[in-house]
Amino acid sequence: MKSDSQTLDYDCAMRGKLQPKGDYCSTCRHTHGFALVELMIAMAIALFLLLGLAGIFYSTRQTYSAQTGLSQLQDNERVAMSIVANTIQSAGYFPNPKTQTAANVFTAVPPYPASATIYGTTTPTVSVRFQTASGDGVMDCLGDQNSSGATVMYDNLFQIKNNALQCTLDPTSPKPITQTLVDNISNFQVKYGVDQTGAGSVTQYVTAGLVTSWSNVKSVMITWTFTDPSANQPGVSTSTTPTPLEQFTQVIQLQN
Repeated sequence: MKSDSQTLDYDCAMRGKLQPKGDYCSTCRHTHGFALVELMIAMAIALFLLLGLAGIFYSTRQTYSAQTGLSQLQDNERVAMSIVANTIQSAGYFPNPKTQTAANVFTAVPPYPASATIYGTTTPTVSVRFQTASGDGVMDCLGDQNSSGATVMYDNLFQIKNNALQCTLDPTSPKPITQTLVDNISNFQVKYGVDQTGAGSVTQYVTAGLVTSWSNVKSVMITWTFTDPSANQPGVSTSTTPTPLEQFTQVIQLQN
């Protein structure tokens, strides 16, 4: 008695003899390849999927670049305003008011008139001076403290150069120290709050060129213009990035 497989082989063989040349028994097919049309359809589907993945990757890159730029911009804003505010607030500080007065501590030394502890130019630049005792914790614009063992006068000059906030420590000394503090700052505008009546409070904000007595300056108003570091970069869409220029205004009260 023939098995099922033997019966199938015999049936196919008989059909092959009876059918025209080129025909075959579908039951006997052992292999089946892809037609050209099927291959083209498969390639089209694969290409479509790849294009979709590329679009997702590009969109993710744009979002990441925008978020990174925004984070860096916020860091720049915070650092710049904090450093300048801390330094300006220290203007006029001296460690021993029991034995000293502002008049004999802050003598006339260019660019400062006598008793003045802050000075500005129309460039603009802002200069601030204060005296510190060793170990009193007061920092200069570079973030350093007095550890010399003696009383030291610090002169701090702020300015914008090459789209960066720079601080120069002791700019009139033989060896001034200049350091870039924050990048991506295109400009800052400075106005000074002056006490014109002698009442001890600000009566008007004016530019440096209109300050008649630097000893009467009680506060400083700074308008910062920050540049978004991710703006106009390759792969970053302008629709997903912050405004290329952002402005913030801060008012800083002098300590003395």
